[in-house]
Amino acid sequence: MAGIVDAPRGFQPIKGFTGEVGRVNSYSLAAANALIGKWDLLNMTAAGVLDRAAASDVYICGAAAANAAASAGTTNFPVYDAFSQVFLAQVNNTGIVAADLNLNANIVVAAAVNGISQMEIDGDTEATTNTLPVKLLRVHRKTGNTIGANVALEVIINNHVFSGNLAGV
Repeated sequence: MAGIVDAPRGFQPIKGFTGEVGRVNSYSLAAANALIGKWDLLNMTAAGVLDRAAASDVYICGAAAANAAASAGTTNFPVYDAFSQVFLAQVNNTGIVAADLNLNANIVVAAAVNGISQMEIDGDTEATTNTLPVKLLRVHRKTGNTIGANVALEVIINNHVFSGNLAGV
């Protein structure tokens, strides 16, 4: 049985490189933010506020720890923002093979459903390109989860705004 049931749930924090689930810090959302689901990846804008990440964004700050209505523009919005945070995310198709692990990939963005993210890993974009948003670490250890359709992978944010390898926002 390849993969798991097709049920995208965004980028769920599961552990850090040292074992802990990362910290949650508060940020301001853009005044005209997109609908944000819990576990959506968030991008820092040039104004220093967060909005839902889009494919190929390069200033990703972390994953939402709550959901927010469109144009909420709130302050004190909780975000899992540790650059060493490991996330669990589903691949959108059968494009991932074992040789793709440790490569980078893009994301697929979709509107949240019932407050939960529908973001996924884009299974057709694996590459060494350093500007792709996520790095594919390993297949998540769960019964029935193997390389194939809808496989759940452990990833880190490849181009995290706090990683030190990007130009300033």
